[in-house]
Amino acid sequence: MASLCQSDRENRTPYISINKFMQNPKRTQTQYGVTMIEYLIGLGVFALSLLTPIPPSNKSVFTMLEEAIKKEHSAYMYATSLPRVSDDGSLVSFKKEKKE
Repeated sequence: MASLCQSDRENRTPYISINKFMQNPKRTQTQYGVTMIEYLIGLGVFALSLLTPIPPSNKSVFTMLEEAIKKEHSAYMYATSLPRVSDDGSLVSFKKEKKE
């Protein structure tokens, strides 16, 4: 049993202290800002893909989305402007009745 524990210790990777990496501060300073550049490039590609025209209609995705929202909103506004009708066909009034 002791030999098994001894062999486990020998097969392990050596423990590396965090202080070893702190001795060379230049190693960590060279990577500052790299993530921001990657995000900016990704954002630029995404914006370009939204604004690039699609061949059959020569409209961008952004323009098509804008038109769809306007169309749906105008249909909603039309539906809300219609008078409300009850089941028997008479108009429904939402005015509060005065109590006497």
